[in-house]
Amino acid sequence: MGLSLLLAAVGLILSALATLMVFKYRRLAYLSLAIGLIELGLLGHLTGSDRQILTSLASSLAFLLTAAPLGLMLDRVGFFKVLAEAIPAKNATPYLWILAALTTAIFNLDASVVLLTPLYIRYAQSTGRDPIAYAFQPVVLSLLASSPLVGSNLTNLIAFDYLRLSTGSLLYHMGPPSVIACVAGYFLWKRSFRGSNAVDGDRPDSAVIHRRLLRTRAARIGLPISLVMLGGMLFGPGVGVAPWEVATLCDLALIIFGGGLRASYIPIPTALATGGLGICAVEVGGRLNLSGFLSHQGDLGWLILSISSGVLSMVINNLPGLAAILAGAHGKLGGSIWPVLLGVNILPGIAVTGTLANILWFSIVSGFKLEITLASFSKLMLKIAGPSFLVAFVVLVLIRPSLA
Repeated sequence: MGLSLLLAAVGLILSALATLMVFKYRRLAYLSLAIGLIELGLLGHLTGSDRQILTSLASSLAFLLTAAPLGLMLDRVGFFKVLAEAIPAKNATPYLWILAALTTAIFNLDASVVLLTPLYIRYAQSTGRDPIAYAFQPVVLSLLASSPLVGSNLTNLIAFDYLRLSTGSLLYHMGPPSVIACVAGYFLWKRSFRGSNAVDGDRPDSAVIHRRLLRTRAARIGLPISLVMLGGMLFGPGVGVAPWEVATLCDLALIIFGGGLRASYIPIPTALATGGLGICAVEVGGRLNLSGFLSHQGDLGWLILSISSGVLSMVINNLPGLAAILAGAHGKLGGSIWPVLLGVNILPGIAVTGTLANILWFSIVSGFKLEITLASFSKLMLKIAGPSFLVAFVVLVLIRPSLA
């Protein structure tokens, strides 16, 4: 057991390193997948529970493959540009914040970062505001707003599928903490950029222009599809429709009415690499016994559990981090899933490599020549995400006594 655990851990580290470089060297995706498959072949001793986790991971990656093209095709028809241009003339910043939060919650955090980061940078540059300040909005909200719905985060999908959670239960437990985290994050974001030219001014737009924009072809296509996506995330699982099936339906509608699907829109390397990393994480987690640690139900126990889950995910990325925790729990997680989810959804984003969305974001802003170092990124994210996490955790604890 000791040697197999050591070998599994080495494979996990190598796979994690390969996965974190996929955004720059796409072929490393095959290395990560190969490590996972080799480890599975040499060490594989999966229990029925471990296989369920890998099945849930596969369903989550299917959603990634279908949801990412959906967001990009919506952007191609101009839907997000229309939304941004329809923002009121005065005090636009909170509306941009809300737009990023809703995009994250409905379409998932990766789509939010890919679609909105360039849009927000261009918005800031065209209106004389600080582009770095506005570039941070989507990536901050990719953490704070990624917990309330099934499709908001792939970690939610894994937990939802493996633990057979209900949509209402997820929304009830994670909705209020997410809302308060987004509100706290907004004021922390403004404070972090106090003194820069991130303060709102006036724009020449008018309400008449706003109404005209919302009657454009992009809005006529994008709004119904967005509503179908939202409805599918909320009610689909209850009637046996998986999130990736909802996203596929919306993809087909966009291909028919909005234009063709480009192969580059499908994040195949990311899915392959994450799949390999997930296999390694389950191999490691399955050899550990975390059920005792995960059984703590006191407030302090929940806080330690949430922070520990977040730190683990910060080191090896949040998807394999959650997979390892679920495998180590051996089916004895219970209500502790809520502090675990809060930790793995918010805290890993403090590190650039903690989430795939962070890696995508850093690649995008580098293309705009914005001067953001790894250290400055983590420092700012810690100042915003850290306190927001703590406020969200307090709300999670406050609603816990009423839980069944």
